[in-house]
Amino acid sequence: MDRTGERLGKRGKRKNRPPDRKICAVIPIRRDAGTDTDCYRRVMATLSERLTDNVAGRYYTDSTCIDCDQCRVIAPEIFERNADTGMSYVKKQPITDAEVALAEEAMAACSTESIGNDGQ
Repeated sequence: MDRTGERLGKRGKRKNRPPDRKICAVIPIRRDAGTDTDCYRRVMATLSERLTDNVAGRYYTDSTCIDCDQCRVIAPEIFERNADTGMSYVKKQPITDAEVALAEEAMAACSTESIGNDGQ
């Protein structure tokens, strides 16, 4: 056994475990259209995948929505479900500070990071 209590094989190596490997850090970056960033963590919805159901404005949802209902629970006056596609979309852009806070909370809570804010 080694000092961690793990059993060692005949040659003093760990049994039934892959060799230690270097772990590369994943740096969160914004995914831009036309770039290959599959190896990076997505941090926000992609403008090029924006759903057509969204009303014009800075907040939107994209095609990666999985219909988890999270955004509609947090901000039902801002997000709505499209029954045909099964995806959420922005039905009304937030105007007041309270509505903006709810939209930001929904964006932060989105497990698939399908809600975007293009800053306009």
